[in-house]
Amino acid sequence: MKNIITIILILIVPVLLYFGLSKNSETTSTNAQLPNRPTIMIFSSTMCYDCKKLKLVLNEIEPLYKEKVNFVHYDALKNDKTIKKYIKDYNIMLTPTTIILDENNENSKKIEGYITKENFINEIEALING
Repeated sequence: MKNIITIILILIVPVLLYFGLSKNSETTSTNAQLPNRPTIMIFSSTMCYDCKKLKLVLNEIEPLYKEKVNFVHYDALKNDKTIKKYIKDYNIMLTPTTIILDENNENSKKIEGYITKENFINEIEALING
């Protein structure tokens, strides 16, 4: 009888943990986007070297433009319905990928790979002033 209980616990506990953790991750990965602001969506992964370099650039740039632009970060490897939908909608094939949207969430521009600080600032300025 102890063996049966042990086997059941070994099989059930991981399944319950998986569903509990995956349900929780769906709510933590979505960021509210403020209306009437351009949005920059960054798709990255924790195992990506260029993503880590881009994160350093964004740490410098985001404080400068946080009042004018929504920055939304997504972990492309996360098992999340919203992220998977965006990956499909924007045809994300590699990380990092940056999607730039105007204040109406239209006119998207897709940039694949690492972006230098200067180029990123130029893209943001063109978005704000364009």
